[in-house]
Amino acid sequence: MRFGKICLRIMTLGSISLALLACSEEPVTTTTPSTPPSKPLPDLSDALEKRVTGKPEEAVELLRRHNKDFPDSPEILTHLGRALFDSEQFAESAFRFDQALSAGARKELLKEAALAYLKAGDAGSAESRYSGYLEQNPDDKEARLAYGRVLAKTGKHTEALNSFGMATEHATHEDCLIMAELFFQKNLLVQAEHWYRESARKEDGITPRPLLGLLRVKLATGDESSAEALVLAIEKSNPGTIEGSGLSGEAAELLRKRRGSDYSERGLSPGEMTISELASALLSVASSPATEEPVVSRAPKTSP
Repeated sequence: MRFGKICLRIMTLGSISLALLACSEEPVTTTTPSTPPSKPLPDLSDALEKRVTGKPEEAVELLRRHNKDFPDSPEILTHLGRALFDSEQFAESAFRFDQALSAGARKELLKEAALAYLKAGDAGSAESRYSGYLEQNPDDKEARLAYGRVLAKTGKHTEALNSFGMATEHATHEDCLIMAELFFQKNLLVQAEHWYRESARKEDGITPRPLLGLLRVKLATGDESSAEALVLAIEKSNPGTIEGSGLSGEAAELLRKRRGSDYSERGLSPGEMTISELASALLSVASSPATEEPVVSRAPKTSP
């Protein structure tokens, strides 16, 4: 009898265990909340049209509204940065370009960000953006020259010359002038003279800056004949230019030394004359027509 009760208990416990096991194997169904569909980006053609038609301020206002709804859209941020640039809000334009890049815009946008920073007066930030852009686009000659100009502004003269050197065939007369000045500061006078001449060759018309640079080189090398010719050429085309260039004293002393007899013959005191007066006196002699002896007839007069 006792043995029968024990068997009955074992059977009962086994049934309970099987029931629990069956319950645990039933699949648990969970409901996942459905995500609402993402809002489509707005059509930006209206903003682009306003930029093209010369209404950047209106484009900015429109894009600001879009930016509130889509703050992380690289496309909207890029167009906003460009509209701000067009409206000459350069600091915010640069900021928006940086935001667009952080949101996933293409690295080519670094070039536009660099220009915006440069226009905003932040050469240091422009330098870093150009550097990042050129790592991805090393063959962009225009950007290479712009990078050289920025490096010259930030005092990195060797790096500036290296950057210019990678795109010299596209250098403007202003780029040539910057290179000439940098070479002169390094006392590399042959290279400085070359780029002063290139600057003069590439510019439209004649301006005194390359000629003043050449004069500085000729005075430094002791080429007095060439220096004198440059002094007279500068004062003829742009009178008074040498006075404020820092070269007036040296140039005046040169003319007194080389042309002292010419001044004496005209009764002038060169020691009391400015460089402009010294050059003007020589130029007036050179430009005056040669005087001819009057022709005197020795034949007898005839009555009218």
